[in-house]
Amino acid sequence: MSTNKNSKKSSSKKSGSTVHPSSKNPSPVQVSSNLLGAALPPTVRAPQPPDGVDLTLGVGRGGGVWPTLAGLAGTIAAEVRASPTFAEDFGSKVDPNALAQSLEHAAAWRDEWTRANNWLAYTRIGHNVAWRVSRKQLERFRLAFEHATACDPTIATRYPQLTELYRAQSAAGARASETRKRNKPAKQPVVAAPPPQEAAPAAPPAQAAPPAAPAQPPAATPPATTAS
Repeated sequence: MSTNKNSKKSSSKKSGSTVHPSSKNPSPVQVSSNLLGAALPPTVRAPQPPDGVDLTLGVGRGGGVWPTLAGLAGTIAAEVRASPTFAEDFGSKVDPNALAQSLEHAAAWRDEWTRANNWLAYTRIGHNVAWRVSRKQLERFRLAFEHATACDPTIATRYPQLTELYRAQSAAGARASETRKRNKPAKQPVVAAPPPQEAAPAAPPAQAAPPAAPAQPPAATPPATTAS
């Protein structure tokens, strides 16, 4: 038994394959790395919405759910269905099956939504890594392509799609360069600061005013004479 386990481990290491984890159940998607370091596309395709579903319509309000409700929906439905005294506890007008069914449907959609988000995150990683590797390869190949077409212009006619790709990249690069030039602020000429001016000589101190002359007493008036 130990020999079989060891052989399985060694074979899995040689293949370099890993199993993509899902939200709850493991998915049989095999992810292998190619020679360039990017993961190979998955063999299992994501399902498409049914025909006739308008995905542009808004869902309106009321679709939010908090984690506690999402985690307890299934157990609440089972609890309501299994209660023998539900009608006595809450009245005969409340249908336990309708309440439980609504929770089960919501929980099932929640599970699919979680799985779809995990799949979206997984494909986004693969998408970004694969395109990063591909763009680097195209940039390296561009030197050889431009050199070959410069030596033999007929090569461009044999590879029109590559020619169009590199032409579009050159045009986009030229537009980006012009935009940067327009947005770059113009350099203001540097004006030399004027030399500092010498301080004016200080004014001489003010001369003190001469002392005022003493006031003279008023002259005495002679007494008036009376007629005899």
